[in-house]
Amino acid sequence: MGVAISQKNDGIMKTMTEESLQRKLARLESALDTERARLRKACDKIPWGAGMRRTKCTPSFRRENELIEKIKVVKLQLSQMRTVNTLAGQ
Repeated sequence: MGVAISQKNDGIMKTMTEESLQRKLARLESALDTERARLRKACDKIPWGAGMRRTKCTPSFRRENELIEKIKVVKLQLSQMRTVNTLAGQ
């Protein structure tokens, strides 16, 4: 059994285990793949000439950037948890 990390989120303490972080990472990566597919589909519908003439016809990449940042945070938490687990196992 791994060590748990506690997070304070809006005044509520939340305990994260390694398994729950791995599930969260898988869910976020799946959401990122879905978002990239949506963006690819949106970009494919924009004709080349229209994209060159209009600057506002490009889709927003905000959601993709947010998912990438969340994935980085979860990977950092996982690496911290693994470090704690290896130190506890010694």
